[in-house]
Amino acid sequence: MAIGTLIGFSIDYIVHYAADYVHSTQPLRGDKMREAYRHMGVSIFSGFITTFGSGFILLFTEFMTLQKFGSTVC
Repeated sequence: MAIGTLIGFSIDYIVHYAADYVHSTQPLRGDKMREAYRHMGVSIFSGFITTFGSGFILLFTEFMTLQKFGSTVC
C-alpha cells in the first residue's frame, strides 16, 4: 500500500509540472520551466505541506500500521 502511494505522489508532482511545461506559450525551455514553476509551484508546495502534515499526525497514533504509513509518507 505504501509503495503504491509513494509512486502516486511522485508521479503526480511530475505530471503537473510537465503538463504546464507542454502547454506553455514561451519559446525557450528556461522560460517554460519558470512559467511552470510559477503556475504550479504554489499548488504542488501546498500539496506537499498537507501530505507531510497528515503523515506527521499519523506518527503519534497507537496503531503500528498507521505509524509506519505516516513514517513512509513523511
